[in-house]
Amino acid sequence: MWKQLTDLMAQFFTFARDIQQNKSDVRELREELKATQQEVRQLATVVERLMYEVHRSNERAESDREKLLLQLENALLKFERRLPPTPPTSDD
Repeated sequence: MWKQLTDLMAQFFTFARDIQQNKSDVRELREELKATQQEVRQLATVVERLMYEVHRSNERAESDREKLLLQLENALLKFERRLPPTPPTSDD
């Protein structure tokens, strides 16, 4: 009977120690989770900023391409105006 009581007391203390360790582990995990959540929020902010910058860069590149195309068209029109008129052919 004393052995059973001693075994039960040992189990009780073991369980109490395990519960304290589990509580401590849970606290640590919660702190790690908070830190991870903060890092994820920071990464999301950085990704949003990068997406905005990429979008703006794409818009600027498209605008630059349009400007270059207009400059090319302008240059071609100016070049065509400089050409002398074609002489009349004998077929006329």
